[in-house]
Amino acid sequence: MSLENQEEMVEQSWLSLMPVGLGFLKIDDHDQYVLPRPLARVEGGVQVDNMYGMAAFHQLHCLNLILRSYMRYQHGVAQPETLQERHIFHCFDYIRVALMCYGDTALEGADPGDEGLHGTEGWGVTHVCIDWDALFDMAVDRARPLDDLGRELGIFP
Repeated sequence: MSLENQEEMVEQSWLSLMPVGLGFLKIDDHDQYVLPRPLARVEGGVQVDNMYGMAAFHQLHCLNLILRSYMRYQHGVAQPETLQERHIFHCFDYIRVALMCYGDTALEGADPGDEGLHGTEGWGVTHVCIDWDALFDMAVDRARPLDDLGRELGIFP
C-alpha cells in the first residue's frame, strides 16, 4: 500500500477520535481553579485567550505523530517539519509519562484462541476505563475552533 493511501486511511480513523477544536478548551474562569497559566495565541489577527489543551487529546496527537513519522520512515520519505526529531522525542516522553500516570493494572494472560505460548496482545481481559464519550462531549462543549489552525501548525493532520 502506498504511503499516501496509508496516510489517508490513518488520518480518517484518527480524526474521528478528535473533537471540534482538537481538544483545546475555553476556560474563562480559570483563576477559580488550580490551573497553570492559560495558552494564548493570535488566530486570524484576533487574540485568543483562556485556552487549555486537554491531555487525552494531546496524547492522541502525539501517538498520531509517532505513527505518521514511522510510516514515512518505512517508505523512506523525508519528515516534514511537524515530524522533526525534537517533536517526536517530546511525544515519546509525553506518552511515557501518561502511561506511568494512568498505568492500567489489568492482568493480561493468554489471548483468546492462543495457548499462551506467544506472549499477549492484551485482548480478552477486562480494563477499567473512563467514559470516553463524556470526555469527548466535554471537549466539544468547551471547544476552541482551532481545526484549521491546528492543521496549519501541525497539531493534527
